Amino acid sequence: MIFYDTIYRLNAQDKKASEAPENPSCAWRLRVIDFAAGAPDVVFLRPFIAVTFPLHKRIFPKSCLECMGEKIFSELMLSIPHLIWLECFPDLPEKMYTARFRQKSAGETDLLYTVTWRASLPNEIDAIRHFIPEITDVLSCVLSY
Repeated sequence: MIFYDTIYRLNAQDKKASEAPENPSCAWRLRVIDFAAGAPDVVFLRPFIAVTFPLHKRIFPKSCLECMGEKIFSELMLSIPHLIWLECFPDLPEKMYTARFRQKSAGETDLLYTVTWRASLPNEIDAIRHFIPEITDVLSCVLSY
């Protein structure tokens, strides 16, 4: 089941002043899929998958996760240990990458994580195809609207 579907854009306070607010290279399509909602009798270790695609071929130098992750986790009340994050990087060889979260330290109120990326596994890509029908080719990060 699609839990959340929207476009996230960096706004003026989230980025350098040199970037125009309407710049499409600073925007990503975000879709969060909740597998547990479709199978209430199954226990999932990570019931959510977040999938992001840039809206423009010229990519902002950082990932959606780096730019907007904290805001997205807070707004949607998502827990890092219960989520798989896939992101499209059209300029990189494998195109679809999965974030690896490693606990860095525990602050007074929040856990801090570091993120590394690995190429997405075939089963991760297959799991999202049904929920993103406008994908013409996942491995080239092409969306058709």
